[in-house]
Amino acid sequence: MHGRRPYVGSVLSCRHRNNREQWALRHINWTRQRWRTIIFTDESRFVLCRADGRVRLYRRSNERYDDCCVLGSVMVWGGIAYGYRTPLVVFHGNLNAQKHRDDILGPHVVPLLQTHNVITTLQQDNATSHVARVILEYLQNHNVDFIDDWPSKSPDLNPIEHLWDNLDRRVRRRPNPPNNVNELRAALLEEWNNIPQADINKLVLSMRRRCQAVSIAYGGHTLY
Repeated sequence: MHGRRPYVGSVLSCRHRNNREQWALRHINWTRQRWRTIIFTDESRFVLCRADGRVRLYRRSNERYDDCCVLGSVMVWGGIAYGYRTPLVVFHGNLNAQKHRDDILGPHVVPLLQTHNVITTLQQDNATSHVARVILEYLQNHNVDFIDDWPSKSPDLNPIEHLWDNLDRRVRRRPNPPNNVNELRAALLEEWNNIPQADINKLVLSMRRRCQAVSIAYGGHTLY
């Protein structure tokens, strides 16, 4: 159901390995209190699949070209921090820069960072919709502190990746698993809120160990 493929075991160029190792070394001594100031964010796609891996497609007669029905999937965005999680945001199609600014940063990220006493810094990966000029200007205009050197191809450094897997398992284990896209959307929203905050806190506080693992691997991918 979860649409993301792990990077573990994939080949990294020397440049990527070096960038990851250097980033890990720069952050390896951050304290738990420092990691508690970060909100980790990401998008993920969840799909309806049969046991044989084929995707189930559900649509009404007037939805022939509706993206969510053609793909049989639900695309979501979320953010986690120590003691906090954002609402799970469901959106149609791919996330472009304008949608990221108007539907996510504006209503969910900026107000949090401007008002929270502890959570002050945004983490997001180097996806095009995250690093577009319109996004960087928006963050700067709103005085948003963000990690601007996040290494590419590094899902093992982002603790929210584990939460996506957790969310996927929780939806699959439901007594009545979703049979269509609308049910999948509702199940994801419900199970996202059901994940214990203690589990999220543990993931956030695993960042020092993740940095250590990347350092030990000389910038290679880890088992996280």
